[in-house]
Amino acid sequence: MLGEMLNKLDGKAPQEAVSMLLEFKEYSWKPLSSFVHGGIHAIHRHAAGYPEALLEQALRASNGLSIMVGMFLVILSGDPGQQGAITALQQEFADCLPPNRRDLTQD
Repeated sequence: MLGEMLNKLDGKAPQEAVSMLLEFKEYSWKPLSSFVHGGIHAIHRHAAGYPEALLEQALRASNGLSIMVGMFLVILSGDPGQQGAITALQQEFADCLPPNRRDLTQD
C-alpha cells in the first residue's frame, strides 16, 4: 500500500518531498514493520537492550519525519513566505536529523 501511494504521488507532489519519502521507505520500512508487527527486532531488543547508536538513529529518523511533515504543511499552506522556513530548520538542526542524501554523495 505504501509503494502504491508513493507511486501515485510521483509527478503530483514536489519531487524533493517524494524523494525523501522514498528514501525513508528504503531504509526504515522493514525494521519499523518488524517492530510494529511484533517481529524479531522487537523481541531481540526487549531481551538484549537498545544500543545507543540505534536509539540515536531512531531519534534522527523521527526528527526527519517531522521535517517532512513541516515541508508538506508549508506546501499546503500556499504561503510563499514560509518556503525557506523548513530549509532553515534543516540547516540549523542538521546534527539532529538523518544525513541528507546529497551530503552523503559529496563525501
